Amino acid sequence: MKKMHLILIPLLLISAAALQAAGLQVSPNPAEVQVNTAVAFTIQGLEPGGSLNWEVVPATLGNIDQSGFFTASGKPGRGMVRAIAKNKEGRTVLGHAMIKVLGNKPGRLTVSVSPARAELKIGQTLRFTARIMLPDENIKTEWLVIPNDLGTIDAQGDFTANGAGKGRIVALAKGPGKYGLGQAQISVRPSGKVSDLSVVVSPKRIKLQPKTRIRLTVQVQDPEGETVRARLRYTLSPPELGTIDQDGNFTAGEKAGLGVIKVEAASGYAFGSDRAFVIISEKSNRYQIKIKPRQVVLEAKSSSKFEVEVWDENGSSVIVPALDWKVIPEGLGSISPQGLFTAGDRTLSGKIVVQLPAEFGRSRDAASVKIQSQGRNTIRINPPKTSLKPGQMLQFSAVITDSRGKPAGDQRIIWKLQPENLGIITPQGLFTAGAAARSGIVIAELPQEFGAGRAIAPITISSYQVKINAPPNQYNIHTGEQILFAASVRDANGNDLTASAAFEWDIKSSILGFGNIDQSTGLFRAGQPSKLPADGYIMVRVFINGLLAGTDGIKITIR
Repeated sequence: MKKMHLILIPLLLISAAALQAAGLQVSPNPAEVQVNTAVAFTIQGLEPGGSLNWEVVPATLGNIDQSGFFTASGKPGRGMVRAIAKNKEGRTVLGHAMIKVLGNKPGRLTVSVSPARAELKIGQTLRFTARIMLPDENIKTEWLVIPNDLGTIDAQGDFTANGAGKGRIVALAKGPGKYGLGQAQISVRPSGKVSDLSVVVSPKRIKLQPKTRIRLTVQVQDPEGETVRARLRYTLSPPELGTIDQDGNFTAGEKAGLGVIKVEAASGYAFGSDRAFVIISEKSNRYQIKIKPRQVVLEAKSSSKFEVEVWDENGSSVIVPALDWKVIPEGLGSISPQGLFTAGDRTLSGKIVVQLPAEFGRSRDAASVKIQSQGRNTIRINPPKTSLKPGQMLQFSAVITDSRGKPAGDQRIIWKLQPENLGIITPQGLFTAGAAARSGIVIAELPQEFGAGRAIAPITISSYQVKINAPPNQYNIHTGEQILFAASVRDANGNDLTASAAFEWDIKSSILGFGNIDQSTGLFRAGQPSKLPADGYIMVRVFINGLLAGTDGIKITIR
C-alpha cells in the first residue's frame, strides 16, 4: 500500500505537464475524489487582466469556488469542472477537467483539514487539524507545506510562516491498508505594517521559439510612485515550460506550450507581484520599434534626445533592457546609450539607427539627421549642468553667438523640458523642480526665423547632492589605463553621507570596445575602442537605506 500512496500524491498535487494546443489548461485532469472531500484545481493559460469563473457539470457532483477549490457532494458520479475566462477584448476561452466522485471504499480514508483557508503574516503560527472519517488508532497523519518555502509545519499541525506567497497545507493520513489526504489553502503576507508595491514586468506577453532566451525587466515603485530596490522572486508555471533564474533570464524549453511567469517583489514591509503570459511556439513573436523624432536639423556640436517606442504584435508596450545605437556615418556625431545625440563639427547628413537586441528579434528603425556648421547661431545655457532639490527654483539664461563667434543680441529663446514632468519652466527660463526625484535636460531653442540654434543643460532633481570626482585626465585617457572613480553624496544640510551610501557604477558608450567598470568599486578599465578619440559616460546611482538618492554622470574621452 505504500507504493499506492506515492502514486496518489502527484496525481492530486502536481499540475499536468502536457499542454493542449489551445485554450485554458485545467489541472489535475482527470481528477478523482471521495464523496464529501475536496481538491484544488489550477489554471494555466489565463492572460493577465482576464476574468475567470468556474462551474461543475452536472451541478449535483459538488460545488467549486472562484479559487478553483472543489468540494464533492455526498453522492458518487462523473462529470467535469469547467473554467470560463474572458480576456480584455471580451473573447471567451474555455478549459475542462474530467472528475470522478467515488464512494467510500475500504482502504480509502476521507480527510478534511481545518481551517480550510487561512491568511497569515511572516512569523505567525497557526495550528491546523485533520479530521479523518472512521478514524483508527493505527492511522498516522503526516503534514506537508506546498511550496515548502512558505514555512514549516510540525507533527501536531502547527504551521509557522517563513516566506510570502500562496500555497497549501496537506494532511496525509495512512495506516495498515488505508490512506487518504486533505488540504487547506494558505496565503502568507510580509510581517509588520504591510503596504503594496506597484510591480510591472515587461514584456507582459512573451512569445518565443523553443530553446531561445529573453530577459524580463521589472519596475518596482512604492505607494508614492518612487522607484525602490526590492528582492525579486520569479516562478514559472508549469516548470516544464523552461527555466528562469533570479535575474529574470528566461530560457524556453524544447516543447511548445503555454504558461505564466510570476514575479514577486518585497521591500521592507511592502509586497507586490505581477505576471507575464508565456507562449512557446515554433513561430516567434514580432516586436516593432519606432524612433522619434524622425528628422532633425542641428547645428554643429549641438545635441538632441531621441526617444524610442517598442511594442509587440498585440500592440502592448514593451520595456527593453538595452538598445543598440549606431551613427551613420561615424563623422555625423556620437550618441549615448540613452539616445542623447551630439552632432559633429562639420556640415553632413546621415542617419541614427536603433536596433532591438537579439532576444527581441533585432528589428530596427532610423531617423534622418542633417548637421549645419555655417550661418547658424550658437547657444550656451548657464548654468550648463545643475542639481536641484524637489521644488527648488533656478533661473536659466542663454548666450547667443553667430557663426563668427560674435554676440547675436537679444533673441526669442524657447525653453523646453525633457521629460516634460521634470518640472515647470517659464518663457523667461525660470525653472521650478518637480516633486519627484529624476534626471533630464533643459532645452533652449532658437526658431528658424531667428537663425536657428539649440542647446541643452543636464539637470538632476534630488534631496541629495551627488557628485562624481572627475580625474585630471578626464578627456585624455589612454587605452588599457585603469582609473578608480569615486563619488560623494550630501544631504540637504550639506552633511556628508558618503560612508553610509551604496554606489552602483555603470558605463555608457556607443563605441565598441570602449571599456568596462566594476559596478561596486568604480574601477574603470579603458578598452581598445573601435575608433579614437572615443567618448563615453561614467554613471553612478546612489542608494541610501535601500532607496535611490540621486545620480550623476561625467563624460570621458579615450585617446
